[in-house]
Amino acid sequence: MCVDTKKSKTIQFSNFQIKNFKGIHNLSFNLESVPSRIVTLVGLNESGKTTVLEALSLLGEALAEYHHKGKKDIVLMESRVVFRHYSEIIPKNKQLNFSDEIYVSAEVKLNSEERSELIEFLRNKKIAEAEIPSFFQVKKFYLFKSSKIEKHGFDCEFDLRIKKTSRSKVFKKINKNEVLHKEVANFLLAKTPSVVYYPNFLFDFPDKIYLQESERSTVTSDFYLRLFQDILDSLNQGLDLENHVLSRAIEAEDGDKDAKRFLSQTLNIIGSQITSIVFDDNLSLIRGGKTRKNNNIGAPERVSGKDRRFYTRLEIREGNDNFYIKERSLGFKWFFTFMLFTQFRIRRNSGKETVFLLDEPASNLHQTAQQKLLTALKSLTSKGNTVIYTTHSHHLINPDWLGGAFIVKNQALNYDDNPIEGYDTSMTDVSIEPYRKFVGKYPNQKNYFQPILDVLEYRPSNLENIPNVVMVEGKSDFYFIRYFQKIINNTQLNLLPGMGSGGLDDAIRLYYSWGRNFIILLDSDKEGKDQKKRYIEKFNGIVTNRIFTFDDIFTSKDSKNIEIESLFSEQDFLNLAGKSKAKNKKITKNQKKILCTKIQELIFKNQPSGHSEPIEIPEFTDKTLSNFKKVLSFLETTLKNCP
Repeated sequence: MCVDTKKSKTIQFSNFQIKNFKGIHNLSFNLESVPSRIVTLVGLNESGKTTVLEALSLLGEALAEYHHKGKKDIVLMESRVVFRHYSEIIPKNKQLNFSDEIYVSAEVKLNSEERSELIEFLRNKKIAEAEIPSFFQVKKFYLFKSSKIEKHGFDCEFDLRIKKTSRSKVFKKINKNEVLHKEVANFLLAKTPSVVYYPNFLFDFPDKIYLQESERSTVTSDFYLRLFQDILDSLNQGLDLENHVLSRAIEAEDGDKDAKRFLSQTLNIIGSQITSIVFDDNLSLIRGGKTRKNNNIGAPERVSGKDRRFYTRLEIREGNDNFYIKERSLGFKWFFTFMLFTQFRIRRNSGKETVFLLDEPASNLHQTAQQKLLTALKSLTSKGNTVIYTTHSHHLINPDWLGGAFIVKNQALNYDDNPIEGYDTSMTDVSIEPYRKFVGKYPNQKNYFQPILDVLEYRPSNLENIPNVVMVEGKSDFYFIRYFQKIINNTQLNLLPGMGSGGLDDAIRLYYSWGRNFIILLDSDKEGKDQKKRYIEKFNGIVTNRIFTFDDIFTSKDSKNIEIESLFSEQDFLNLAGKSKAKNKKITKNQKKILCTKIQELIFKNQPSGHSEPIEIPEFTDKTLSNFKKVLSFLETTLKNCP
């Protein structure tokens, strides 16, 4: 299994499990095999992509409620799906009489740092010794009987065994009803990633942003209150809403000129920060144009009447005119709210990962906006965050992220030209499978992954006829290995030559997306090793166990800096290139060209020509034959065993 080689500093979800939620019977969603932090869900309409996100959002809602102890720090468009009745989450074909459990759970891996912190935490609780679990599970559940809800709740489950004293002979499992279990659960949940769900970003941005909570606060007003603090946090100046905005507003009311001046400066900085993030040329679709756009944060005012809360206004200043967000175009509103909500969310000082769930982002926007969104999505993965998004658009498919692409499939759909017409709700069963695996199993069900085919410009008819290959640097490697295949053991390795050691990017993307096996062989010189490192970093671990250099084959001290031409003995090199290899000197380009030409001629002469005359094959030294035999054996075995 190819994995990300970068060590995470935050604990992360490794697996999601969904049971009996709407159209999902029993679905497991494994993230450990995802090499990047971006997951793309692709599938037909009605295949269940949104259902998967809705289920995960329930887990996010439960985590948020736990963290905030009932505070309304969630809003309808973040981490929450509104169901009018619990019956809406019961599977359609079981709604008349459902007596079972619906749940969404996640396995959370503990890294070595977190395990060490847990050990220290237990020591402070006077625990002598403990068997620390490698993971724990969080679970949101609903219990039904005869289609009526009987119980719902949230659990944190783990297998922790301890010895309270050094005299204890055996480890004792901590049960849920023990105080220590709750204390450990609090410790683990404080580090558990947040899950936030954005069905869309087409919201009516409020005219007033309230800067205080009150009895009249709503989930929406509290959300923007938290957003305001996120913006302050992003400035990295230790500013907080209470001390540096509200207190100064009160003091300014009483005539304190310094407080008024400091408040004005703070609001100007906030406006500039929003401008720099939301209108970032590298991330945002929104550009300044001929007239530069700026964000203006109005001076705090009080609500009239009994409420008396402070509020401010966020406006767009363009030239001499000010506009509310709601007065701008659909595309402007979408990108503005997307950038505002997500970019400041990742700057929140929480010290833990956030999982963003995005349903069909930018689906109503034009091609340029959708392609620009890919850069913005990548930026969200900073600080260990994860993005899970659904799409139908090939403009929102990045070939570099195919290791994290999944196909969502619904058993109720007929796989003909009009799948929706053949929809049978009684057969509804949503499943999810890695793209590469799905293509291998169902190459004819192209409707499901057509957006990916479109972006990679495939001809779907070729999908079933592509062989597993060994990718090599260029034509010299191709011809040399091909020739010695014939004269040594007549193996059937398929070789794919690149355009130099750094020219295999497109081939890697295509073969991975086609679900075909491949390995890569590069020279072990500096360039080859540099390109190996680049490929691993660029493809986020997809090629980690697939890419090799010659020093993986030849392990002796003199095997460093091997090029394909180095496999020839001195005598064979002289016979073919007409000049000896200079010791401790790099083989010249002219020598390589001559050698390659000679081998090509030998290949041509060995092609069937219809005559019966014997073909002259030069006698190679044992050293040359041994070297190429070793290479061929390594390639055959590795390609066969590569996952």
